[in-house]
Amino acid sequence: QVRVLIHDAKEKRRDLQEAAIRAGNSVAAGDASPLTAALEKPDEILVRIKVEHSKFSTLNNQRFGAQFMGQVANPTDILLFHRKKSSA
Repeated sequence: QVRVLIHDAKEKRRDLQEAAIRAGNSVAAGDASPLTAALEKPDEILVRIKVEHSKFSTLNNQRFGAQFMGQVANPTDILLFHRKKSSA
């Protein structure tokens, strides 16, 4: 499922970049950006999955993310665990 999310995000990013180029955005076309910061690995995307874990234990986030090294920019913090608030 995560690999599908990564693939879909890369396609969406490519589509948005192509639309920006068609609209005349010179930065999307590769011209110099007025911003001083640049991405280290612009081909990698950020993925964050929120997981509700009230009824089971969490798993090691770094071990899970190791499967996606080189595909995502944040392999060590893909999963965001939270507990459902009890309504007691």
